[in-house]
Amino acid sequence: EGDVEVRSDAGVSRRGGRRAGSLGYQAGDVVALLDAVEKHMPHNKDEWEKVAAEYNEYADRYCRAPRTLSAVKFKFRALASGNTKGGSAPGHAKRASALNSGIERTRKTDVPEGGPGSKRVSEHTGAAKERAGVSKEGATD
Repeated sequence: EGDVEVRSDAGVSRRGGRRAGSLGYQAGDVVALLDAVEKHMPHNKDEWEKVAAEYNEYADRYCRAPRTLSAVKFKFRALASGNTKGGSAPGHAKRASALNSGIERTRKTDVPEGGPGSKRVSEHTGAAKERAGVSKEGATD
């Protein structure tokens, strides 16, 4: 659907690229996307929806193409992994990579209050300490 047929100089056709008339990301678009990611540091779909909504407010304000949630995530991940074709400045890729590292770091350390593992871990740890003869203060009985 999004592919367009292109003829090379040798006359061989291939498929690829965007539809005719579609707008790619310009430098300002990438900055707006990275600003939204930095503000929300998204870990889940709800947070990515906030990123997409904020980006689309920018797009509306500056007459740029609105983007879907999946397009915003795809572009960010492409920037963070360095898989962008020609258009993005190296500084954008470095910033995206640093943001992605921060998101991954906080994802590994965040355990939501009352979420899976929060109470259960402390209960198991307490029971294991009791079986091992360790009191609540940490001294062995």
